[in-house]
Amino acid sequence: MAEQRERQTHSSAEETGAAASSTRRVLLALGFAVIFCSFVLVSPLIVDRIRHDLKLAGMALAWRRISHPPGTTPIADERRVGLLWGNGNHCDYFVGELRTYKGGREAILQHYDGKTVDGGYVRVVFVEDGEFGEMDRWAMPYGLRTLSDWGSTLPDDASLYIAFASDILDDPGFDFRCH
Repeated sequence: MAEQRERQTHSSAEETGAAASSTRRVLLALGFAVIFCSFVLVSPLIVDRIRHDLKLAGMALAWRRISHPPGTTPIADERRVGLLWGNGNHCDYFVGELRTYKGGREAILQHYDGKTVDGGYVRVVFVEDGEFGEMDRWAMPYGLRTLSDWGSTLPDDASLYIAFASDILDDPGFDFRCH
């Protein structure tokens, strides 16, 4: 009799251990499934953001390598990525500088003529009476269409221009800055 009770106790302990082991395997599988699904859902968000940041960093590096006309001085610089022009589902890149100059505009335009930054031509926008011209303002990205957007103390009576390069209409992927 005692032997029979001992067998029942031993048998029920084995069943309890097997059930606990089975439960652990199920929980472990569920944990891996949750981690895998999270990775699948989140990785495109991270990968596209990194891809766009790297492209902007490459443009900024190329921008630093171009020469600027003699007699010009940088006041402020900007680099941005996101939905900068237009509306919806594309990614734009912008690198540029607000600069002072002395002399004529033609020499500045000639200096930048034909220069490119990662395939985008360098453009020049001149500031007149403290503002961009009507058409020039639209050449600038959202958030940089007035001088105050450049966040810099401007010298009195200085002649100013902005030289910049841009790349537009890139695939936004899952980067929320581009939607």
